[in-house]
Amino acid sequence: MILDHTQDIPAFTRYTMVFQCRDCSHKGKQFPQGACPACGSRNVARVGGRETEEEKPPGKLGLVICAALWIGLAVVIAQKFL
Repeated sequence: MILDHTQDIPAFTRYTMVFQCRDCSHKGKQFPQGACPACGSRNVARVGGRETEEEKPPGKLGLVICAALWIGLAVVIAQKFL
């Protein structure tokens, strides 16, 4: 049985766990009630877990760079067709 305790752990120390069925090799983050969603087997093992940090929303600099690249692409495409 997989319990979700992510509310008790601060955002900067959450773990991403990956489980794998030993019978059909299906990988996933969740196996409801400990059974593989692909084949129904209960022969499931945790194959990895790594500490992750919450992704921060992109800052204004990232937005400006993205907009500049899209505008540059539009200019290049417009020059090709005009």
